[in-house]
Amino acid sequence: MRKNWTKRVVTLGTAASLLILAGCNSSTAPVAQQPSAQAEAQPAEASAQTTGETFRIGYLPATIDLLFFVAQEEGYFAEEGLKTELIEFGNSGEGLNAIKAGKLDVGAFGTAAPLSFIDKGASDMTIIGGAGGKGNGIIALPDRASEFQDIQGFVGKKIATVKLANGDAVWRKGLADAGIDWKNDVEIVELDKPASVLQAVKNKSVDAGVVWAPFMEMAEQQGLEVVSYTDEYFEGHPCCRQVALNDNILKRKGDYEAFFRALIRAEKFYHENKEETIDIVTRYVKVDRALIEADAYGGTMLISADPNKKGVEEFWEGMKKIEYVQSQEGIENNINVALYEEALNALLKQSPEDAFLKELEQKFKEDNL
Repeated sequence: MRKNWTKRVVTLGTAASLLILAGCNSSTAPVAQQPSAQAEAQPAEASAQTTGETFRIGYLPATIDLLFFVAQEEGYFAEEGLKTELIEFGNSGEGLNAIKAGKLDVGAFGTAAPLSFIDKGASDMTIIGGAGGKGNGIIALPDRASEFQDIQGFVGKKIATVKLANGDAVWRKGLADAGIDWKNDVEIVELDKPASVLQAVKNKSVDAGVVWAPFMEMAEQQGLEVVSYTDEYFEGHPCCRQVALNDNILKRKGDYEAFFRALIRAEKFYHENKEETIDIVTRYVKVDRALIEADAYGGTMLISADPNKKGVEEFWEGMKKIEYVQSQEGIENNINVALYEEALNALLKQSPEDAFLKELEQKFKEDNL
């Protein structure tokens, strides 16, 4: 980890149960501004392509946003010519409203939530990349776990969820795909936050509940069991998507490409530097270090800046199926994969034999083209 520039560390000071209310669904205060005077010299080419204006990034205090944190703390944003400001939000709705109002240049605020915003008229809102995927599951008491080994086990049960959280949308899609009439065959209790879902399962007021990281791990610490993962209903499903306004993209294309170059570099750092990555995440996500490690490296969460266009399109169609989206149109006009692709190509041009970048290139082709 770089030692020759000053890092500005932020205290978030909120209880774990109040953090990460979004499951990619989760007050607002600027928390970290990119250091400049002590930062390493910026590549002249990268700096020349950016506007020099502050690039405002909205995030949730959750492990899945770790690429932001690593790119900030390791100086990748600065090296790519960006002057960045990271701004924390308590939930996806607040963050998306800030993007819509022009107060943010980009943010990662779920998949179900931005798709719902677009469906309700935010036509200039564009999905340009990702933060990660998966990371959601169903929890129950251990003596009830065997009842939920098959998706048909939800029939006739009382299940707690947080509406419009990613796991909620994917779970309902899974029920519909299995031919289950979830409106009539399952009693769904909609609660305000994952901590409430966890408590409802513990006190037996529901049979099971849909939550996300780190609440799955918290549930296990409190004697509950993760009985299934939403990845079983929609393999590799996207979670938090990077969202921006199309007008901003047109005006600041170079900034967005620089943003993705930094995130891709941060992704490589994440894969190669486990302990350092966890150290960085602990500065932004105030839960036990063990929970962060389980989230980031336990295999139930995918960390990736790739837009995953095909996954977003399937998510959109799934939201239609469960009537979370009313539009009969496709979502392709609100997805831009070119910024990520250009960033990846630029890094490949610099390092054509880099095995990690080659893997990202192949994955991009599979999930977007």
